[in-house]
Amino acid sequence: MQLFELEAHHGVGRIRFKGLFQVSYGRGVIHFERVSPYDWSRFLQDRLTLTAPHAPLGGTENGGWKLEYDSKPPDIWKAYEDYTKSTNLMYSLGIEVKEDGTIGDVASGHPAENAGIAPATKIIAVNNRQFTPTILREAVQAMKPIELLIARSEMSGYFSTTKFPTNSASMPEE
Repeated sequence: MQLFELEAHHGVGRIRFKGLFQVSYGRGVIHFERVSPYDWSRFLQDRLTLTAPHAPLGGTENGGWKLEYDSKPPDIWKAYEDYTKSTNLMYSLGIEVKEDGTIGDVASGHPAENAGIAPATKIIAVNNRQFTPTILREAVQAMKPIELLIARSEMSGYFSTTKFPTNSASMPEE
């Protein structure tokens, strides 16, 4: 049994199903085909049971859009960082860092976690330069080895040096 929340628009009329209905896969396909003729069985089978190495971008591209990645963060990302007063490097080193160098979050499986960096620790220096968010971001974008001086706890006085090789500042393999 699958749970479907059904709301359909067909032509100028509107067919609306309120709430969640528990229906069998076959009955769900029949309901969808009544609203709009299509090979819903294959569509649902592909979307619900198959996996692929990449996201299904066909609909995006067929709609006239193109998904591209570059080194410049989007405006909404910058607005988020300005609002939270943090630098988000989750897709590279795997950390989110506050303006004062305190690690706010660490992404599982990324270089920072693999190096033993934990939330609430603090970055003191980046490549022997006093920490600033700009210096950290420039170090990541340079794609050269990065060395961080980390204060493990302000009260304990323990520091450690964490080194990231050139290629570890990129997103981990899936």
